[in-house]
Amino acid sequence: ITAEPHPQFPIGLLQMSIKITNEAPVGMRAGLRNSYNWVSQDMLDAVPLFEWRQMLFVMCYMHSIVQERRKFGPIGWNVPYEFNQSDLSACVQFLQ
Repeated sequence: ITAEPHPQFPIGLLQMSIKITNEAPVGMRAGLRNSYNWVSQDMLDAVPLFEWRQMLFVMCYMHSIVQERRKFGPIGWNVPYEFNQSDLSACVQFLQ
């Protein structure tokens, strides 16, 4: 759901409602910790390859970098794209 006004949605209800945002954590360490929060022991044991845990770390690290880099805006990025948690889980599923 978005907080953007829509002609078929009453503006008064939008103004009275509670708005919640989910901001990325500040800093690489907090971002990496947030990326690893959803990793379970079952996920770590899902693939028996030695490289699996290293690839999982690299994906979480890249996710943290993109989340941290997003605050700088268009400097160094051609197209703004929000690499969120669902993108990270899709990438991990692809690696499995």
